[in-house]
Amino acid sequence: MINGGRECGSSADHPEKAVKREGYFKAFLQDMGLDPSLETDIGCVNEEPFLAGSAGHVPSYFEKGAANQCNLVANPTGYHLFAQDDYKRCVCDSHGQGEQDCP
Repeated sequence: MINGGRECGSSADHPEKAVKREGYFKAFLQDMGLDPSLETDIGCVNEEPFLAGSAGHVPSYFEKGAANQCNLVANPTGYHLFAQDDYKRCVCDSHGQGEQDCP
């Protein structure tokens, strides 16, 4: 469950990236000489919704805030807390003209 609630809870919302990641994992198992058919439920489509305060609901993304700031939020955005310079990119993209304002 790399992307938590973003990829879990509904088969209709299960993104192609998650399906591919499952395939890569099974291929890795096979490369290591393990039987990938034994892994029958590596997805998280049937998981319960993430509860507030759980690891899947920790604010770790940035979104536009007020006065040249970005705020931490739990819902996924294009700016992640642990990606280098993403706070800066969020501020520049949200309050300026993007990359040209933030060399």
